[in-house]
Amino acid sequence: MERLTELLDGKGEYATRHVEAVQDGFYGGKAVEELAKFENLYEHMEMRMVEIPKQLAELRDEGKEKSYRFREIFAQKLTIEAFLEIMKDFGIKQEKPSRD
Repeated sequence: MERLTELLDGKGEYATRHVEAVQDGFYGGKAVEELAKFENLYEHMEMRMVEIPKQLAELRDEGKEKSYRFREIFAQKLTIEAFLEIMKDFGIKQEKPSRD
């Protein structure tokens, strides 16, 4: 993967030259497109963490805890949990906006 950001003077702040103004305060460009892909991936993983327990519960109710499908879905759950934990270790954890 091509790195699109650079560390500024060792301050812990990053910047990029890969953005451009699009319209009315919005920006686009390669860095924005890559960020959007990452955000889509992260949202998908969070969505799967809601869906998977339901799928496992259905299979349990059908007595299919030993089935290939159950094990496959359970493995997905473990993989996604590990992925989200690594993201959290890097300080990447999306906070849901409050609905005050």
